[in-house]
Amino acid sequence: MDYDVVMIARKLQLQELEEIHNDAYENARIYKEKTKSLHDQMLTRKEFHVGDCNNPTFSRPKLMDFFFASCNDIL
Repeated sequence: MDYDVVMIARKLQLQELEEIHNDAYENARIYKEKTKSLHDQMLTRKEFHVGDCNNPTFSRPKLMDFFFASCNDIL
């Protein structure tokens, strides 16, 4: 008799633990979706035209002068 009571109590504990796990998973998914949508809103749209130098290695400044080159020098 005692064994049956302990078994039922353990099953209830496991069910409660599973519910907590599922709630945490759902909350993490919701947080991820909200964070992603917020991040996507912060991004700016960029328009590129033919002839623009879009290579990111040329858009950031270098430490030495001989690395500076304009797009026209490279193309």
